[in-house]
Amino acid sequence: MERIKLKTFELEEYDSSNIDHQKFATYFESDEEYTEYMEPFWSLENSVNYAKRNGKYSAVYYAYLDGILVGMVGLISILDMPEVVISILKEHRGNHYSRYLYQEYAEYVLKFYKEYKAIYASIQPENIHSSKNALAAGFKQIDEYKYIKR
Repeated sequence: MERIKLKTFELEEYDSSNIDHQKFATYFESDEEYTEYMEPFWSLENSVNYAKRNGKYSAVYYAYLDGILVGMVGLISILDMPEVVISILKEHRGNHYSRYLYQEYAEYVLKFYKEYKAIYASIQPENIHSSKNALAAGFKQIDEYKYIKR
C-alpha cells in the first residue's frame, strides 16, 4: 500500500481488501453530496485498474491531515484522459482542503509522471465550491464541466 507525503496531507492508497478502507468508503458513499457528484469506490477502482493495465499511473488515496481522515483524492482514467477526483468528508468541509488537494496532488502527478502533460477535473456547474477550489488551485476552466492544469 503506497503512501505519499504531500505538503499538507499524507495519502494512503485505497485497498479494497483492507477492512478499514472498506469502512472509510462507506463514510463517503453515505454522504448525499458525494453520491451526487462522485462514483462508488468500486467504480473508481475499476478506472484505476483499467489505466494500470494500459501502463498508466492511476490510484485512489485517502487523505489524512495530522493522522485524521479528511477526504480522498485520486487520478482515474476517463476516456483515456487523466482526471483528478476529490471528496472531502462532510465534517471537514469549509477548510479549503479540496483546494489544497487539487493543487498538491496535481503538482505531484505532473512532477513524477511525465506521461501526463495535463490533468483534468470534471465538475458539475452547480458544484460551486469545487469549481472555486479547482480555480484557486491553478486549474483553468475550458468548458462548462472541464478544468485543466498543466
